[in-house]
Amino acid sequence: MDNVTQLQNLFTTKQPLFILSSTRSKKEFYLHFKAKSSLDFNLHLNTESNEILNNCFMLFDTKSHQTFNNKDSIILPYALSIDEFFTKITFSDYAMIPNNVRDFFMFQALQNVKQKTKNTQKKTQGFLNFETSFMLFLQTSSVLLQFYDELREHKIAITKESLEEFANIDSYEEYSEQLSLLAEIYEEYNLLLKANELTDSIYSDTTQSYNIFSEYIQSFSSIHIELEGFISPLQYEILERVSSITLTFLYFRTDSYNMGHFQFLKQELESFKSYIYNLQTKDLFTQDTKRLKRQNIKLYKTTKRLSQANLALALAYKWQEEILQNKASENDFAIILPSESFCNHLLTLDSNHIFNFAMGIHIAYLESYNLLLSLYDSYMQTKVFDIAPLLESDSYDTQKLNELKEQCLQDSTIISNPNILHLEKILMLLFENEEALLAQIAQILSTFNHIANRNFFNVNTLHFENLFTLFMREIAGLKINHVAGGKIKVIGTLEARNLHFKEVLILDFSDDFVPNVTHDDMFLNSKIRSHYGMPTRKDKENLYKHHYYNIMKNTEITHISFVNNEEQIESNMLFEIGCNTESAQSIDTLYSYYDMTKQANITFYEDEYKPFGKVENLSATALNVYNECTRKFYYRYVEGLKEERTQSQYFGSIIHEWLFESYKPYIEETLTLDSINAIESSFFSKFYTLKTSLTQNNQEESIEIDMKTFVKLDSFTPYMKAFFEYERERVKKHSIKILGLEYTFRIENFRINATQDTGYTLNGAIDRIDMVDNEIVLYDYKSGASLPKSSDLQMPFYAMCATEMPLLQPHNGLHTKLAYYHLGAKDINKILLFNDEKKLNENIQKIQEMLEIFGETNEMTEKLSTCKDCQYALLCNRT
Repeated sequence: MDNVTQLQNLFTTKQPLFILSSTRSKKEFYLHFKAKSSLDFNLHLNTESNEILNNCFMLFDTKSHQTFNNKDSIILPYALSIDEFFTKITFSDYAMIPNNVRDFFMFQALQNVKQKTKNTQKKTQGFLNFETSFMLFLQTSSVLLQFYDELREHKIAITKESLEEFANIDSYEEYSEQLSLLAEIYEEYNLLLKANELTDSIYSDTTQSYNIFSEYIQSFSSIHIELEGFISPLQYEILERVSSITLTFLYFRTDSYNMGHFQFLKQELESFKSYIYNLQTKDLFTQDTKRLKRQNIKLYKTTKRLSQANLALALAYKWQEEILQNKASENDFAIILPSESFCNHLLTLDSNHIFNFAMGIHIAYLESYNLLLSLYDSYMQTKVFDIAPLLESDSYDTQKLNELKEQCLQDSTIISNPNILHLEKILMLLFENEEALLAQIAQILSTFNHIANRNFFNVNTLHFENLFTLFMREIAGLKINHVAGGKIKVIGTLEARNLHFKEVLILDFSDDFVPNVTHDDMFLNSKIRSHYGMPTRKDKENLYKHHYYNIMKNTEITHISFVNNEEQIESNMLFEIGCNTESAQSIDTLYSYYDMTKQANITFYEDEYKPFGKVENLSATALNVYNECTRKFYYRYVEGLKEERTQSQYFGSIIHEWLFESYKPYIEETLTLDSINAIESSFFSKFYTLKTSLTQNNQEESIEIDMKTFVKLDSFTPYMKAFFEYERERVKKHSIKILGLEYTFRIENFRINATQDTGYTLNGAIDRIDMVDNEIVLYDYKSGASLPKSSDLQMPFYAMCATEMPLLQPHNGLHTKLAYYHLGAKDINKILLFNDEKKLNENIQKIQEMLEIFGETNEMTEKLSTCKDCQYALLCNRT
């Protein structure tokens, strides 16, 4: 067909519209369209037109190597991605706002509801009510709009009445208040939008109707949709309306993983088939599709995740050689990453620039972004723009740094009271070498600056810290184009799902990443989802497995690597498709391109660690560390390399401190119901004081406790109420006298036996000691979700030292018990748990055996799982 004829047809004959599952699929469709340009896409199909039918099944197949190039004289068809399609054909009576502007209005809605709640709530004695803490969580989370979007896509009304139905479907009583508040927030959000004649969705509530762009749809002879993934009830409703205007067809393939994804069609389907479904006539056309050939899969295993980069480089150089020899094209090969976190390893090792990161490089890999992130974190805690790290950096233009420093000296508000213009100056400096990225960031900042200064109806001006939060949330997902890329593509799973390759390498095919599904079931668990026909976690996992199955099926040779060690195992999907993982080749023995000991003939010598001998001062914690790993003990207690305190430890110390201060007035007194009530009131008053200082932005009071710790403390209040209720029940049944709180002891010259030359100094602190009736009870408070293992040496250590403690000398004749007070127990009957005396004696014997040979070894533990969260793992080369 010559150019003139093509142009005549273009303007005189209706053309078909093609809808692809992704932007990359659309690009590939264009590249391979020439091979299909002569097909009859009007598809007046019947059972006799087998030739047309067979051609149509190949419509979205990119296997053909007859690609479009600049010399071809073909007019490309109309094509859209499926997201572009739904955006283009539907519209609302109100103006649609961008996603980042949605965050602005949602933040305002949260502020309004928070203020209303504050004005109407009754002050609860001693602790923070749930609304305040829940609102704090929602302000710092992105789950809210996602939750609303998913409900609207499934045409579920977001009202108090409809959300209360969740409780009838599943046990949701504990969430009833939260769900009611979510409905109230959504109502406020919608009111703000409508007051400004705006909307963020074509379906914001059941009363709002959306419109179909009929004229646009009528301009096409037919519409052909490649269906991959889920179709929501709202989307299917739109498609049915479209099909009543123009002939519309769905194209999809089935396998063992996605059979449950097409129930909305109400058709009998089979696995391993290709289907074309006519939405207008409900006719269904089918054809067998090829299955996966296991012999085309090559498996590789390694004990270290980074070693997979060696395999990627080896294959990439081999493929590049084929491309340079014109035996293959760049589109024949790809490295596929189930987790984009591996991208950083490939970037670091790609010294010859062989990889083309088609997915883009995430902003998180940039030093400039991480500097900005630290600036943001610091500002949110201190409300001061700490630009000292920026001024001390040598990575940026010296002249501009000096100008910024001079401006700070002349205008102190840049640090003490910053605004968007101040932020803009810093962004210009940080991202001056990333022009394309800077343009995106500047556009986002400009949008927020505009909406912050515009007078919306019923909308208050947000403070800079709120706008800064929204801005950082918006740029967190940005990527930069990899303009200096090589010939071997590095892409994500979704980009590769429908493409055809000669060879691919799928990295990280481990249980952690395949299937890699992020799923928040905070308000929509599997029962709720199943009831409303919403995709469950299992459905989402199966969809990803379907994508991997497609990639393997559409590739001549698929290389798959996975990590197999104490921490990680291969993905269960390999067993599901019948692969023998035992036969996997070892990357560690096959490839050593970046094994520095072999490449540069360098020998690494581990530091010599001699036995450190006797350590005089010992505590229960020190003994536990020694029992876990003698090398860890050496680093912490001999070398003095202190570990950073974790948030959990910080949280626990606050609870301990408040309990100590609340019980302190009652030492040497017998507890009564009145004293327990007073202690409880004292405990929660400390929490209420903290809450007041935070909500009033009292910097001096709140600077020591960040918002995450505060929210955790608030969520812990029900457990503390249960604790004090348990205390009340105990004082009704027993005579309980407090002997000591946070009791510290120090036992000098402690000997295991008479033959020992010098003794140990044992020290510790016991949370609480009571006389209960005629027994002594030593308590250890535990605020975590679980209790220590039976091998833990803390309580045996206390039991061993009890007879030597001065506080207990007057009570030597009384039987001594040890117990955990499990403050975080979900079962009230498991709050107080006494230690088994037989196990205590066994562990005391173990301590004594340890002390007899203490310090004679200085070895790393053989249990690699112990090293996972150890802060000294890097020193031991155990990362």
